[in-house]
Amino acid sequence: MTNDLIRRSDVVSALIEAVSKGENWYSVIKDIPTVDAVEVVRCKDCLFSYYKKESGVYFCHRFNDGRRTSRDKYCSYGEER
Repeated sequence: MTNDLIRRSDVVSALIEAVSKGENWYSVIKDIPTVDAVEVVRCKDCLFSYYKKESGVYFCHRFNDGRRTSRDKYCSYGEER
């Protein structure tokens, strides 16, 4: 099973229409087009970040400068631990 992403508003609209017509809801949802999105890894879960308890700050060691970041940020280099 894949992790396809669909818009909630599209699902609600499709279900309302399917129920009113007496259609099978599963086939209606299955036919909703997916959105073009990429899953991200937040800094708090990233292999390249580390947390300094003393300062309460996350740092990214993917970059040589060890830039500061926050737990909820993300970038295109993120990899899950």
